[in-house]
Amino acid sequence: SGSTSQAANVTEAVESGSKLLLIDEDTCATNFMIRDELMQQVISKDREPITPFIERIRPFSEKYGVSTILVAGSFGAYFHPADTVIQMDEYNAVDITAKAKEAAGKYPVKPEKEDDFSFELTKRSLSLKKRLDFDGRIKSKTLGKDGFSIDHDTVELRFVEQIVETGQCSALCKALLLLAEKYFNNGLSLEDMTERIILLTEKEGPDALYKHSSYVAEGLSEIRKQELYAALMRCLFLEI
Repeated sequence: SGSTSQAANVTEAVESGSKLLLIDEDTCATNFMIRDELMQQVISKDREPITPFIERIRPFSEKYGVSTILVAGSFGAYFHPADTVIQMDEYNAVDITAKAKEAAGKYPVKPEKEDDFSFELTKRSLSLKKRLDFDGRIKSKTLGKDGFSIDHDTVELRFVEQIVETGQCSALCKALLLLAEKYFNNGLSLEDMTERIILLTEKEGPDALYKHSSYVAEGLSEIRKQELYAALMRCLFLEI
């Protein structure tokens, strides 16, 4: 489901510490972004499991400090919660906030029944669903920018768009191996483990991912916490 995938990606981004969400209307699930007034009348909120993002965009900003930049061509309802509206006019950025707000006032949006929204992130932990033989030789392979494999299990990263070179996937592969070898069984939370990996690479560079493990690799590139979370969330032999 596109809406479920988008909701999972938003959760993943916020959990990994992102303070800005970049959203393009063209690649969004429409039913995740908005429910118009007619649909609200036909399908009541208690019969619809999806809460549209338009109801969360202000709470995300005001309660959790997570801003959103939305590129839109048809979601005019977002003029209502927007702080600023920028129009691209022949490649020039023009502030049309006042005009957009005036127009939006003529088309009031009937809000659905408000709820007490809270976005509490639990201290999740990780464990292996399968045994990895760290005393032997674990086969790992980088699959270009599409992901990597560990012991014949593939971690699919084709749709993690911020990965732009093979070295990032190589670094993510070695980071996961280092986490599994050193940190999975010591009671650390997912947040604590990923933070240790990022601090290690910031201090010693990406090559530290194999200097502190039993594995050797070349051509590693810098990774962020967001890419590491993305890889861990897509690793099918991990239990979260």
